Amino acid sequence: MPQLSKFASIQKWMQQHLGRHLNSFQTLTSDADEVDTPAPKHRRRIQLTNVERNSVHMLVIFILLSGILALLISPLATVKKMTVVGNRDLTKKDILRAANVKNEHMFAWQLFREQQYFMQEAQKDPAIQSLRIKFLTPTIAQIKIEENVKVGITKQKQQEKYLLADGQMMPVDEGAKTIRNLPTYNGFKHQADLLLVAKQFGHLSQALRSSVSEVIWSPVVENNQRVILIMNDGNKVLVNANQIDKKLKYYPGMVVQTHQNGTFDFQVGSFFKPY
Repeated sequence: MPQLSKFASIQKWMQQHLGRHLNSFQTLTSDADEVDTPAPKHRRRIQLTNVERNSVHMLVIFILLSGILALLISPLATVKKMTVVGNRDLTKKDILRAANVKNEHMFAWQLFREQQYFMQEAQKDPAIQSLRIKFLTPTIAQIKIEENVKVGITKQKQQEKYLLADGQMMPVDEGAKTIRNLPTYNGFKHQADLLLVAKQFGHLSQALRSSVSEVIWSPVVENNQRVILIMNDGNKVLVNANQIDKKLKYYPGMVVQTHQNGTFDFQVGSFFKPY
């Protein structure tokens, strides 16, 4: 049978060739498995001597100090804005001058370092009761002030002086009396009485203080603390010295209800009597 013979010969040829290739593949695989994997090499550690280590430390410290110094003298460390809060009579210029702050845009670290000095200098001014400095941001500083407000003008040895809320006095500058529009104090024979009224006026708003043109100490038998206030609008107010701040705050509301000038009596209750 020629076909069977041909088929057998082909089968034999395939077995020979495929077997030879299979044996070659197995041999290669076996050889690859027998190849030794090279052992990993150990990295060499860098060893620094003490001198080298100290040099590195010094270099790092020098770089840090140089960076800090550059920052301290850069515009980033300069006060760009200085605000004032709490002032009523004094201007920002007055306050900076009293605190001896000559450069408003100084370095922030300089302001922080010298703030105690500025506060002590400011408190030498009788018109400043206290002053505090704080930073709102690294470049914005705020000065918070508590004033010893001016409450009037009085005469001492024929010389006009400002009367402050704590009883201290300051010389009146030329023309300042008209600008400040403060009341004059008359009839006071004892410093204790003047101090009592000054403290009361210190509690009033600036608008109420400015609405009074004259303060007269005028005790009577029935009331040894009676004070007469002559108002700028032509009215007169009678009030106890120790109740000025409590009673005078009702004055603006009562005035709008009247249509003529007269006397407001706050000694006992609240009464109005037209002229």
